[in-house]
Formats: sequence, C-alpha cells, structure tokens
Amino acid sequence: MREHKTNRLVIAVAVFLGVLIMGYIFMKSPDLIFVETPQQTIDFLMESDYEILPEDVAYNVEFDEPGFIYIDLRNPYEFVKGNVATSINIPQTDLLEKSTLEFFNETQKDSLTVILISYDEAAAIGPWLILKQLGYNNTKVMKGGWNYYANESLDPYDMPEVPKYMVEEPAYDFASIMESMKSSSAAVETDAPEIVLPTRKKKKAAVEGGC
Repeated sequence: MREHKTNRLVIAVAVFLGVLIMGYIFMKSPDLIFVETPQQTIDFLMESDYEILPEDVAYNVEFDEPGFIYIDLRNPYEFVKGNVATSINIPQTDLLEKSTLEFFNETQKDSLTVILISYDEAAAIGPWLILKQLGYNNTKVMKGGWNYYANESLDPYDMPEVPKYMVEEPAYDFASIMESMKSSSAAVETDAPEIVLPTRKKKKAAVEGGC
C-alpha cells in the first residue's frame, strides 16, 4: 500500500516538473520591453529637451524642412476637421499596435524626428513617455498642441511676449469660488428667521375665601 502511494507521489511530481519545463520552453516572451526605467524617463522629462515650439513646427512645415515627421494622436474625426499639414493620424489607442511600432522603428533607422501632436501638450506627454521607455529616443512633443496651433498666431513677429503655451492656467478660478461662497454665506445669515425663545407663563394665584 505504501509503495502504491509512493508511486503516485513520484508520478505527480514528475508531471508537475514536466508542466514547468514545457511552460518554460514554450513561454511567450513579452512583446514590449521597457529599455529605460521610469526614473530615467522622468529625469529626461525634467530637461525639457523633448519639446518643440509650435512656431518652429509651422516654419518647418511651410519651408518643407527635412528630417521631421508629424504624428497626430487625436481621433480620426478631429484629425479630419483640421491638422498640421503633412501630419499622419495615428490615434493614441493604436499607439502600441505592431504596425505602429514597426513604423516607429523605421523612423529611427531613417534618423527622423517624430513630432507628437495632440489636443494640447499634456495629452501628448503620456504617449511620449511610453515611447521613450520603449527606446524611441527620436520623439518630441509640440507645445500647446493642436488647440494652440490652430487658434493662435504663429508668426514670430506677431506673437505675444509670453505665448499662452508658456503660461500655466489653473483648472479652476479658486478666488472666484471662495468669493461666491462668502456671498452665499452672507445671504444665508441675512435671510435667517429670528429665533424666538419660548417664555414660561406664571400661574395666577387662586382667590382665597368662599361663601
């Protein structure tokens, strides 16, 4: 009986080891491998060398400067409505497709600088970080994004001293919010009904005497 149990244990261990070996042999290697650590990418991000000014993009496009390729990360509907001339639409959702990565490999081989364009600069930072970690060191982000490019002057002689893409605007006007809260609080205090405290009536003394 003991020998029978021992044989079953040996078989179970052998099967388990066989599964592990087969899994190791046929295990699929990951398709995407980060070649830079997140910290290395963040350090590079702090150097600001990953940006290109929209007026420089406009100049390069107008005079057909070689060595650049423009990738619009917005959805196809927004791309058709308006885009940087000669740009190629690769929606952000397709960024890690095999055909897209092969395209980026070709741009590196051809020593092309890839300019990433989205609605604004912030929307393009995420895709840039992913490509940077995957080893694509030929990518830059256009400051201001398409929203600035399409709506502001790109003439260097007709631009404000401090372009809008250089000014960080808060998402909310907290001063106005606090002011409105103060006025609302004052209105509540003014309209509050006067609180009347109840008073206890004294009982009248009984009349003494009788018939």
